[in-house]
Amino acid sequence: MSSAYSSGIRLVKVYAKWKRNLVLTIIIAIFLIAFFQAIFYQDASVKYYFLYYHSLLKPILVHLRRILLAFLAVLAILFVVLYITHSMPKRTIGALGILLYIIGNILLFLHTLLI
Repeated sequence: MSSAYSSGIRLVKVYAKWKRNLVLTIIIAIFLIAFFQAIFYQDASVKYYFLYYHSLLKPILVHLRRILLAFLAVLAILFVVLYITHSMPKRTIGALGILLYIIGNILLFLHTLLI
């Protein structure tokens, strides 16, 4: 159970790192596109183009954040269950962990469908 938890934490850290890099790359790309468009078309400001492109990509960024938060919530509940059931038999801990994992994945799937 603890190995599943540590591998889950490792996956969250990798996903968070890639998500940070992806969001940073998207923001830099938006700024550069807005800057070059403001240079080529001198009738508008960089701020106008930045807001325009950011509004186009905002739904993607919001979904990435919500998916990460939902996955972190499932891991937090798993961590609490591990420490509450520390004195229980190992079979019960495993059953609770598997049940929580299944419920968390179902909730995550439904969350991505309903957004």
